[in-house]
Amino acid sequence: MSGMLLAIDVGNTNVTFGIFSAELRTFRIETGAVKDKNFSSRILKEIGKDFTELEGVAIASVVPKADPILKNFSLFQLGLKPFFIDQHSRLPIRNLYKNPKEVGADRIVNASAAWQKFKTSAVVVDFGTATTFDCVTAKGEYSGGLIVPGPDMASESLHVKTAKLPKVRIARPAHLIGKNTRESIESGLFYGYVSLVDGILDRLIESLGPKTQTIATGGLASLIAGPSRHLDKSSVCPDLTLEGIRDLWTLNKH
Repeated sequence: MSGMLLAIDVGNTNVTFGIFSAELRTFRIETGAVKDKNFSSRILKEIGKDFTELEGVAIASVVPKADPILKNFSLFQLGLKPFFIDQHSRLPIRNLYKNPKEVGADRIVNASAAWQKFKTSAVVVDFGTATTFDCVTAKGEYSGGLIVPGPDMASESLHVKTAKLPKVRIARPAHLIGKNTRESIESGLFYGYVSLVDGILDRLIESLGPKTQTIATGGLASLIAGPSRHLDKSSVCPDLTLEGIRDLWTLNKH
């Protein structure tokens, strides 16, 4: 086995690892666990005995405190200098953000991956701690996007900012109209979020053009894609970010 790549997507809640060889194998840990003393041994165990075959390590991170830990892990445990995706990385698209340094690495990776896959205007909806909408024009330009709180953040806010409301994880409710407090919050989160996603996509598709490709990724992509008017099961690309990291590593290593 040769040419293996370890791609690492560092989010605020989870770190997702992807090992690209003959096929993609993924695993994830909570972001807070990166600083645990057994972090290195845990990841080496997940990678398995073939870690000596790794050709590269590529990282897209939105958590600066995790970066030096991952850098040292790559250097001293894997013997590889990691490639961090940032504003200096070569891209297959033109970045039109006013200040390219402000764009989260995950967002530019998703936009690049969307362009590589479809070569047309696209919107990537990434359902993470925050939900991001990232836009690619038909000319292959990253034109920017939108950021909104994720549903778990919204649920946490309801719980923290009120005296009696419980914290509820988003799920598809059995009924639109809740019959108790928990059901009411569940329905409000779910249908409110679906409506938010569709409402924003209505406006983005009007701006980018009717042939705009819509793509969903992140933890809640499959849940929201079902009832959404613009996202269906075929829109879900669960490994889009990891694939984008791989593509940018390939582009930048030459």
